[in-house]
Amino acid sequence: MSDRVWSVRQSPIAPSPRQPVSTIATREAARPILRSLQPAPPPKPKLRFNPYVSLFSALLLYALIAILFRGLLPLAVQRLVVQPNELLREQPFIERTIAATRNAFELDEIDTQNFEVQDNLSLETLDRNDLTIRNIRLWDTRPLLQTNRQLQRFRPYYEFPGADIDRYTLSTPAAANSSKS
Repeated sequence: MSDRVWSVRQSPIAPSPRQPVSTIATREAARPILRSLQPAPPPKPKLRFNPYVSLFSALLLYALIAILFRGLLPLAVQRLVVQPNELLREQPFIERTIAATRNAFELDEIDTQNFEVQDNLSLETLDRNDLTIRNIRLWDTRPLLQTNRQLQRFRPYYEFPGADIDRYTLSTPAAANSSKS
């Protein structure tokens, strides 16, 4: 017989000088039995990966974040921070906007001159310029048209292509007496 002893696992084991050959073989044969007496570890849970569930949860998370940062957060900042002291909060932005507008249209380079008002208008001057006085507009068409268009944006069933000014003749006691004669 050879010096080596084959165990249950079929691996060669060299005998140690102190132990007899039969003891080594017995220990090797007893290892599977001892392993079976130890409590088994709990089974690992099987994780099921469903791509549809993870895609749905990712889209749901994206939608919640979008609603929070695009809707609720600006509304909360407006109501809690800006609205209590709106003028103080927005004053630097308004000042910068006005300065940039003046610079863009070169309004800061315009020379201003004061117009001296002369209070020497008399009834004779008005009588001499009767035709001019009758053609004075009571309304300016540009701001009137802009205002009407802005108001109609909320009620879009009318449209104003232009603003015409009608002149009304006002009856005065002097005009009534001259028309009767």
